[in-house]
Amino acid sequence: MEDTIRMRDLLLVQDHYDQRECNQSDLNDGANRAGGAALYALTLNDLLPKRYRLSTVDMVIKLMALNKLTKRQLRAKLYREWKAQGRPVPRGKTFGSLSDAERVLTLTYDTLRDALKGNSG
Repeated sequence: MEDTIRMRDLLLVQDHYDQRECNQSDLNDGANRAGGAALYALTLNDLLPKRYRLSTVDMVIKLMALNKLTKRQLRAKLYREWKAQGRPVPRGKTFGSLSDAERVLTLTYDTLRDALKGNSG
């Protein structure tokens, strides 16, 4: 469970970086805009027991605290945290778009639902 909490928090930091790095045109394009990391973070948050979940307010507070970091500090933080997770990600790497993450999660949920139906009947 601690790994899930760390990954959720890391994905929130990643989303903050992605939002700062995205082009202005991507902000207006719903299909390509940043937000994939946030979607995964929210999904992980929902999988945690209630007492370990972050409320929306808590998430906003965490994200606002990141505003004081420069992009360079944010890149260094992400690099260290991804490396600590055993996933060395190049500095400055952004996560997938919101639509990409939605497609992957939908496929995953549909596959799990179908597998559970097959095992229960």
